[in-house]
Amino acid sequence: MAWQRAQMYLLFLSMIFFLWFVHDFTQMVPPKALWFFTIVGVLCLSVGYLYTGDLLFSLSHPLIKTKNLPFGITAVYYEAELGPVMLAANLAGLICMAYILFVGFRFYKVGPKKKARFLALALFIMFSCVTSDIFVSLGMSPLPYTLEYGFLAITAFMTGYAVDQVVKASFAQEQLKQNEERYQVLADNAGFIMWTADLDLRLTHISPSVETLTGFTPEEALAMGFDEILTPDSASLGMTVLRTQQALDLEDPGKTPASVQFEVQIKRKNGPPFWAENTGAFLRDGSGVPIGVVGLTRDISSQKAAEEERLFIQRAVESSSDAIAMCDAKFVHFYHNEAFANLFGYRWPKDLVEAGGLLSVFAEPRQGDEVASGLIEQGSWTGEVMTRSNKGRHILTDLRANVVSDKFGNLLGLIGIYTDITEKIAVTKALKGSEERYRLVAENTNDVIWTTDLNLKWTYVSPSVFRMRGYTPEEVLQQDFSEVLTRESTQDVLHIFTEELEKELTDPEPEPRSIVLDMEFLKRDGGTVWSESACSFMRDDDGQVFGILGISRDITERRKAEEDRLKLEERLQQAQKLEAMGTLAGGVAHDFNNLLMGIQGNLSLMLLKLEPSNPLYGRIKNIEQHIKNATGLTRQLLGFARSGKYQVTAANLNDLVSRTSSMFGRTRKEIRIKENLQADAWPVEVDHGQIEQVLLNLLVNAWQAMSGGGIIYIRSENVVLDQRFASSYGIPPGKYVRLSVTDTGSGMSPEVRKRVFDPFFTTKEISRGTGLGLASAYGIIQNHVGIINVYSQEGQGATFNIYLPASSKDVMEEIEPEAKVVHGTETILLIDDEEVIITTGEEILRALGYQVFVARSPHEALEIFRDQAPKIDLVIMDMIMPEMQGIELYDHLTEIRPDVRVLLSSGYSLNGQASSIIEKGCDGFIQKPFNLEELSQKIREILD
Repeated sequence: MAWQRAQMYLLFLSMIFFLWFVHDFTQMVPPKALWFFTIVGVLCLSVGYLYTGDLLFSLSHPLIKTKNLPFGITAVYYEAELGPVMLAANLAGLICMAYILFVGFRFYKVGPKKKARFLALALFIMFSCVTSDIFVSLGMSPLPYTLEYGFLAITAFMTGYAVDQVVKASFAQEQLKQNEERYQVLADNAGFIMWTADLDLRLTHISPSVETLTGFTPEEALAMGFDEILTPDSASLGMTVLRTQQALDLEDPGKTPASVQFEVQIKRKNGPPFWAENTGAFLRDGSGVPIGVVGLTRDISSQKAAEEERLFIQRAVESSSDAIAMCDAKFVHFYHNEAFANLFGYRWPKDLVEAGGLLSVFAEPRQGDEVASGLIEQGSWTGEVMTRSNKGRHILTDLRANVVSDKFGNLLGLIGIYTDITEKIAVTKALKGSEERYRLVAENTNDVIWTTDLNLKWTYVSPSVFRMRGYTPEEVLQQDFSEVLTRESTQDVLHIFTEELEKELTDPEPEPRSIVLDMEFLKRDGGTVWSESACSFMRDDDGQVFGILGISRDITERRKAEEDRLKLEERLQQAQKLEAMGTLAGGVAHDFNNLLMGIQGNLSLMLLKLEPSNPLYGRIKNIEQHIKNATGLTRQLLGFARSGKYQVTAANLNDLVSRTSSMFGRTRKEIRIKENLQADAWPVEVDHGQIEQVLLNLLVNAWQAMSGGGIIYIRSENVVLDQRFASSYGIPPGKYVRLSVTDTGSGMSPEVRKRVFDPFFTTKEISRGTGLGLASAYGIIQNHVGIINVYSQEGQGATFNIYLPASSKDVMEEIEPEAKVVHGTETILLIDDEEVIITTGEEILRALGYQVFVARSPHEALEIFRDQAPKIDLVIMDMIMPEMQGIELYDHLTEIRPDVRVLLSSGYSLNGQASSIIEKGCDGFIQKPFNLEELSQKIREILD
């Protein structure tokens, strides 16, 4: 019985080992079935070993069996009946063998053919022995039981297979070791991570480059679980991919991909996760069975960023409301966006091609030819064109057209961007087409497209920024927001963006909107460029604001034109204001001069009858001096009123400056005057007295600005004004002499600087200024067809610049006439509508020895002149009289007697009508009020 017991132990142990062999060989035995049969077999053997009674075998009825063997051998042996435990064990063994047969059949269908045939041979041997035993039990075979030998044969097969696997594994291990050594250098220095793992994704090796990309050392990474290295979603994805590949490999290894690629997010030791591309493949043993996984992991953060950039460009282009059209290198239209279709009515590109192409949208063929010429000669064209829709509707558009080339300079085509400026309607439409078309638009538009995050950190800038600012997009991305805009624009933009962001975050249902800002950008060359920037918030899929999108257009020229227009309007308003007040001032000065003339005339008559020794003589001379001072005041009024020049001659401006500054400097010891006058300054045609008055007013203004003393710098130089500068002041371009007066005083605020030339405007105390000095200077310079302006800042003094037209005439030396009374005997006709002028004038002329006819109106004068024309040697006439103007009276006088001599007398200065009379041949001009000496000398100057 001991032999039979050992025999049964051997059979059950062999069966259990064979089941585990099939599991390892096929990988198709579920763990639950494997352990079920193993536990049942072990329990049966344990009971049989511990209990020696009838549980295993019944010894009460042993069977004696005799079998005839080959070669005449007869075998006689005992066989005990099976007990209940052994019956149960045999039943479990039969079920186990049936299950092994099922697994083998399934493996034969789906597994590798070589391995399947090997397993089929083992199963054939085993079941042949089972069949033989059944035949022996039924008496149908003379052989003894052979099942034990079958299991021994299977064990031999398993042993051979195991030895073969060990040899192959040893060889594979050696090969793996060589490969590991061979690729270790590459793995240690690669820019990607190389790793291996078992079939449960537990890392078995990882390259040192893991520390560069993640911050984890190789040792730390090997100690971490798969789900600790990857984000939860990526870890789940990796496990799913592995199990899917395992299932495919079991089904048909020939259909299993050599490798698979998928994207995962890898954690960093210090920092946010990053995206990586993972390429994995099975590690296989010598028979092709997967034993692990090998993989390469590459950082694709930059590719992800590029993808985000591509999506941004697409978004930026799709948000444009401009109509965009493209044609290929043969100038055949092939694409336009929906905004173009809405604007011009051509739904599909073929519709426009059939209508004649892009040239058909121009209302005037001439403009189309002009655009084409600009593109051929310069590569781009920008301007306003009149276009028309397919229905004939005329649309004024702003066209920006560009030639599009590849990086080698080869022509790819043309792109045109049309903005409807007829109604200024902003329509945002999605652009259709490929990613390349979106990029072409973004890279070739003249506008600058940019984005920032909510911290105003630049995240994208289109290449057109180089044309606008001189910086490349890469350089701009490294710049701070304050390095891109001027300080004022930075402060304005920060304030507006903060307010708009607060509205976005506090509004429960914010509506998409955009704002338009004027920004002043800094250029590489140190200058600035103004742009009109349309800005809007960018939102993610959840509607959350994550950044700002802007499109900036260069409006520097437009702003410059607007500033010039405002300056011209300001000057026009100033001129109109001065003209209105000047008219008033001129009338006051004229009437005041007539009053002074009456006083001066009576004084002159009194002086004729008094000896210098008379006590009253000195008092009368004092009154006469006050009249001269009053005359200076009226000159200022007339100068402010731009009422002309008195006596214009070519002069050296340096001489006038030196004379005036020297006189002024002697009376103001607390200041110093430094002159820097150009030696060969061009002559200027000026009224000496008026220009000296202007200089004196500027010097007084500078002195008053330096209450504690200081320095006045006077500089003269020849300049040539170009058309742009001269036209902004309404004067012709050409040669000018510039005179600059600079002080080191307190300077002016912007408000004061704007009103400095306004009449009666003063920042001084009432007793120190009337507000007429600079206003009269402004009027005098304007009347000389010149320019006067001021540059000043608070605390930095002021500079007044005067530009006077240069003259080609020679400078005449001034000769002061001798102050004496000259008599005569000729006949003079005196014409004036003021009674005091007639009365005193007649007495003065008679006192000088002349015969006098007087006329109180032009008509009376003409009657007298017609009757007495041969006798009259000189006519002294007023310029402004009722009934008839002076120039009309002069024409009538010359009609009666062409050679008549006329002296023009007026309370106004020599301008306008007086100048016209002089140009017609009038012999002279004398300004009221005049004294006896001035009148007598002027009469003799004409008559002699």
